[in-house]
Amino acid sequence: NGCLWVLPGSHKWKTFPHEFRKSNDEEYGGVFIEAEAKFDQSNKVPVHLEPGDILCMHSNLIHCSYRNLSMRKRRGLISAYVTSGDIHLAHVRGHQETSEVFMRDGIRCVL
Repeated sequence: NGCLWVLPGSHKWKTFPHEFRKSNDEEYGGVFIEAEAKFDQSNKVPVHLEPGDILCMHSNLIHCSYRNLSMRKRRGLISAYVTSGDIHLAHVRGHQETSEVFMRDGIRCVL
């Protein structure tokens, strides 16, 4: 039902503004990088995983997947390491707003 694609090394770039866009098509919707944040995608690579495999990646790594053309659901589990010095920002809605709080206050934060 499609694999994840990543842009190697993109986790070292600046954090791009992004937003959540809901689509009428249930198979689309998610976080999209702002249109003006264009980059060369010719170096993107597929990450093929088999049942039982695990992928660990930096949260700023630019990644995507394409439309699921199968009848099966995609499943994923996201986990993050949180140190005792991090601040929990569950009250902040949306990825972009969280990034803005982080940049403004210069704090380490997690969702």
